[in-house]
Amino acid sequence: NKQGKPWVFTGILGAQGQTMAIIPGKTKRLKDIFNYENNSNNGNFSDIEPNTQSSVIAPSVSIMASIAVILCFRVLLNNCEDIINKLFVFDTWENKFKILKM
Repeated sequence: NKQGKPWVFTGILGAQGQTMAIIPGKTKRLKDIFNYENNSNNGNFSDIEPNTQSSVIAPSVSIMASIAVILCFRVLLNNCEDIINKLFVFDTWENKFKILKM
């Protein structure tokens, strides 16, 4: 972002949510990760995109918000070296959690 401030991206669709700390100068930019025109993730979008086209399962919001808050605390406390360039994905329906290195 233009102000150079860190922020935490979180998105939810269906039962799957994604979150990642974006720290200018330390992590990739969001547009570098989700570049649909250039598919810079070598075809791995099926691993991180939700399988549904609409709606959100309510517990997914609470779960992803909790994970995002922890990421925010870690960024604020400057305790984030092990979360750099990692996308945290949780599937509420399947109860599966994975961390994707970006």
